Amino acid sequence: MWEPRKRGRCDRSDYTSEDGIGGEMAVWPVQEAKTRFSQVIEEANSNGPQIITKHGSDKAVVLSMADYRALTASKPSFKEYLLGGPRVDSFDVERDRDMGREVDL
Repeated sequence: MWEPRKRGRCDRSDYTSEDGIGGEMAVWPVQEAKTRFSQVIEEANSNGPQIITKHGSDKAVVLSMADYRALTASKPSFKEYLLGGPRVDSFDVERDRDMGREVDL
């Protein structure tokens, strides 16, 4: 019976992600993931993210709903992001009253 191979965080030679996702993650070839999709979902719920590969390169990740909600919960909307910046309501600009130098034309 086929079992997904495990990939550890320190095995960076064949892990192409730069976002620091780590820990033990199972790697499933796409054909095997399609055949055992229910098992992939169960593994994602109990053991964390599951990587789907096609022709040996990472193509997708299956996450549990809890992991997905944790990733998307702290992301503000675009409007909230813009309104969350520094307040400039009482932004006073001191203007120099100097008229500059005299120029002969």
